[in-house]
Amino acid sequence: MDKTLVKGIHVLETIAASDSPMSVSEVAEACGLARSNAHRVLSTFLKLGYLSQDESTRRYRMTLRVWSLGSRLVDRLDFKREALAFLERLNNETGEATHLSVLNGHNVIYIDKLEAKHAVRTFTRIGGIAPAFCVATGRAMLAYQNDETIEDAIAQSTSFTENTITDHEALREELRLTRLRGYAVNRGEWRGGAYGIAVPVFSATNHVIAAIGISAPAERMSDDRIEHLAILLKELGRELSRNLGASNALMAGSSAP
Repeated sequence: MDKTLVKGIHVLETIAASDSPMSVSEVAEACGLARSNAHRVLSTFLKLGYLSQDESTRRYRMTLRVWSLGSRLVDRLDFKREALAFLERLNNETGEATHLSVLNGHNVIYIDKLEAKHAVRTFTRIGGIAPAFCVATGRAMLAYQNDETIEDAIAQSTSFTENTITDHEALREELRLTRLRGYAVNRGEWRGGAYGIAVPVFSATNHVIAAIGISAPAERMSDDRIEHLAILLKELGRELSRNLGASNALMAGSSAP
């Protein structure tokens, strides 16, 4: 494995995950690098156009170049085009924000979204990243992964709100229930006051490749409404999965792998 390349990717991922521009010292500390090594990596990405630097603060931030690369890949995903019609149906029938997510390591990436029709909305964005263990689309996908992947994700659990489930056994049980009932729920565990519900999407190879879901403020997500939305989501999830070639045995609510 090329250690220099690994260091560079780590630097990019660290800056991408930061909510604000980072200094050389902050990057060095976060990535476990000497300041001179961090500066050399940053300078390289700056010249290549993957980073920009504020002239007054000398801090670094990501440019849209990485996103442009990712966008080209996402645009080639056949299921994204297929899923859009289902996101639109879900959005029209519920009035809530609808999402299409994929699993990337311990996180989910939102690759498509339709905004809620209500004035009060939850906040997510296309290209946004969230921890898989505590968001609905993440759980909907994690529940169908192998034990090693599940345990790795659970090991990354940390508290984001007072509702975040961080107990490992409780998370295992939540994923077991997600698989049993065919849908996942997040009750304000990632963003306080924001609830979510999601179902997995299966491919022709009978693997979970994505998840579709709804997010809404807690006041619009009573237990009764969650149950109603679960029925709708499972129906759409089954239909989308069938359109992608999945077998009926692996539809939402099945215990099959």
